Amino acid sequence: MIDKSSGTIAREESGAADAKLQAELDRLRRELAAGREKLAQALAEKDVVEARLKESEERFHTRGAELARYQAQLEAANDRLRNLAVTDDLTGLRNRRAFEERLAFEFSMARRKKRDLTVVLIDADDFKKVNDQLGHPAGDAVLQQLARVLQDTVRLTDLAVRFGGEEFAVILPENDERSALLWCGRMQRALAATEREHHPVTVSMGVAGITPACVDGSHLVVMADQALYRA
Repeated sequence: MIDKSSGTIAREESGAADAKLQAELDRLRRELAAGREKLAQALAEKDVVEARLKESEERFHTRGAELARYQAQLEAANDRLRNLAVTDDLTGLRNRRAFEERLAFEFSMARRKKRDLTVVLIDADDFKKVNDQLGHPAGDAVLQQLARVLQDTVRLTDLAVRFGGEEFAVILPENDERSALLWCGRMQRALAATEREHHPVTVSMGVAGITPACVDGSHLVVMADQALYRA
């Protein structure tokens, strides 16, 4: 005799197991689909973040280049301002401020290295007469002519400046008074050889070389001024 109830129970248990397995598979499929969706979303977000990062880097580099350009422009402007601060507008020579700064440096070097240093003061003769008789444009032309001759006759290591008014000054490092006087002669000959549009240009000069009694560069200027007064 066959027990039909046992077979029915077995089929029911097998069906329940299949249903449970199917439910688990469905759950796994749903989780996989959800995972894929989240992955796709994460990849999309990653692309957005990378694009924004690239855009930020480009903006950073652009701003960095602009900042570098502005910095270069600022430095160039500062250089122009510094140059204007030590340059005489009329003659293009350095001015008294530049002279004093350079003289302090050269005096210190001459003292430390025990080398010669000479200052020459130069005054344009009868300059007031040129202005009074021919006018200020003619006077300006005289000063510009004298400045060109000075610039052409000094060495690269020397410094020629417009000291003020019709007075000029020259710093001659590593030159004693004898060498400075030779330079004065060359400068006067060069000045005499230039073409004169308005008035003959002659100058008086005072020369002073460093001595053990000099306490600073201004002492050289005082001595050169005294020599100029005697010229």
